[in-house]
Amino acid sequence: MEELEKKELIKAIINVLKFSPAFTKRDEKEVKKIFKKLEKRELTYLANLFDELYEYLSSTLRQERES
Repeated sequence: MEELEKKELIKAIINVLKFSPAFTKRDEKEVKKIFKKLEKRELTYLANLFDELYEYLSSTLRQERES
């Protein structure tokens, strides 16, 4: 169960990183390897930070498109 939760947290973080055109499939693979070594508590913390970043980026991009 915890492994599935970790996969979901990693997926959430990677979705934010994909905002960058420079983030490649190779980067994604390497990031997954690194994040899999972290504890669930640490991944949860990072996922929360990245969620806030995602909200900011989404809002900013939406405003730019509407301008």
